[in-house]
Amino acid sequence: MVLNKEKHITLVCICLHTVCAFSPQVITIDLRSTQFCGGLGITLPENVDVSTKNKTSGSELPYVKMLNRVLPQDIRILDWAPVAEGFSARFDCQSRTYRYYFPRGCLDVALMADAAKRYEGTHDFRNICKMDVGNGVLQFERTILSASVKPAQHVSGENEYDLFIFEIKGLAFLYHQVRCMMALLLMIGQKLEAPEIIDQLLDVQTNPRKPQYSMAVDYPLVLYECHFEGLNWQQENEEVNLVLSTLQQHWTQSAVKAHLLQGMIQGLEAIGGASSNHCWLVEGTRQRNYKPLLERPCCESLESRINHFVKRGRLEREEGENGGEMVHRGKRSKHSHSSPGLPDPSDVLTSKNTADHNAEV
Repeated sequence: MVLNKEKHITLVCICLHTVCAFSPQVITIDLRSTQFCGGLGITLPENVDVSTKNKTSGSELPYVKMLNRVLPQDIRILDWAPVAEGFSARFDCQSRTYRYYFPRGCLDVALMADAAKRYEGTHDFRNICKMDVGNGVLQFERTILSASVKPAQHVSGENEYDLFIFEIKGLAFLYHQVRCMMALLLMIGQKLEAPEIIDQLLDVQTNPRKPQYSMAVDYPLVLYECHFEGLNWQQENEEVNLVLSTLQQHWTQSAVKAHLLQGMIQGLEAIGGASSNHCWLVEGTRQRNYKPLLERPCCESLESRINHFVKRGRLEREEGENGGEMVHRGKRSKHSHSSPGLPDPSDVLTSKNTADHNAEV
């Protein structure tokens, strides 16, 4: 085996947390290979003998097993696939699907489902995200392929403990975009806002500045699926079975704890306890007197944020070819000291007409 051969592969890994969130993450790394005759993603040293290149190769290294033996217990590799040099797990992703789990509680889930459809299409989401202007994100149009609210499993009746899912699929997402989208749906589900508030916030000509509101909490949000074209994923059944066993253990513990808590709640209600209608999925404390979104103070405008970071040296202005203005990262940007030979794709000049691929964080 030649140890200095490299193979460019992409991996699917799963994060096993105490909340049992299934989050498939895709990463790309270079690893050694046993393939003497080359192949997709394999880089051979220039001084390799011709007879070595023509030598029949054996089976590939058990990447999944090898990596799982050195990773923390709450991170597991599931699959791997060879990819061409230059493949980017971030920028070659065709679409991403997020899921946000929530209980019915006192929410009007039918109203939330109707409102979620208003996200579909291409819109300017500057009022439904956290503007990351300091890192060069100046364009806020994103395309949402589908958005829905549905039961997590079959439900009968209207039990307040039934779980539902807000599922959203898009080409790319802005910083905290999904959590802001969910926050609006929770307001609508509580009938604090009408579904039309989404259309109003997407109309940046009428409402160019984001009203101040809290995001939904982060723990129910998972990256559910990343879609790539043309990848040949390789599985190792033994490792999949080990991950499955771990998940079953997590589920058993969490399911028992959930039913114990539900029993305690029902016991207190049976002796006269009054349940709170408070929504526990929004950051911060609930206002005693709710103030409609469009009557609240607004955040800074996009132009104001740009001027702020230009003054600090994080962004720089330049005149474009057609007399337009170009804004890009300045010398004081916290990302301006990247390692040589590893360019950051988001360092490319950014104008108001270019697209960004920042994902929800």
